[in-house]
Amino acid sequence: MHVHIQNCHLAITDTARSQICACIQRVLRRFAEHIADVTVQLRVAHGSDGEVDTHCRMLATLSTSKHVLVETIHAELGVAIARTSTQLARAIQGQLVERDQPIPCAPPTARIAATTLFRRRSTAEVHLPES
Repeated sequence: MHVHIQNCHLAITDTARSQICACIQRVLRRFAEHIADVTVQLRVAHGSDGEVDTHCRMLATLSTSKHVLVETIHAELGVAIARTSTQLARAIQGQLVERDQPIPCAPPTARIAATTLFRRRSTAEVHLPES
C-alpha cells in the first residue's frame, strides 16, 4: 500500500509527513491486501465562523480498481487525519462486504480493548424485582 500526500497552502515537515503515513498505515493495515494506494490531500479551509480549519480528503484505490473517497474538516491537523482514516476504513469495509470478500479481523490490540470495556460494564450489580 502506497501513501501519497499532497498539501496545498500547508507547511508539512518530514516528521509530520512520516506521522501521517504511520497513522494511515496503522488504521488501514488489515485492508492492506485490498488497497493499491491511498492519496491524502490536505488544504486550508475557512469556516463560516472565520476560523481556519484543515480539510483532509483521502482517496483509496482498491485492488479491484474501485475508488473510495472520504473527507473531513477539523481545526487540528492530527484530528482531521485520524477521523478521515477511520472513515476510510469503514468505507473500505463496506465495499468489501458488497463484494462478499472475507473481512479481516481486528488487530489483537483492538480486541483486547473491547474485552476490557465489556469486563468493566459487567461488574455493575443488577437488581431484579421480586415476583
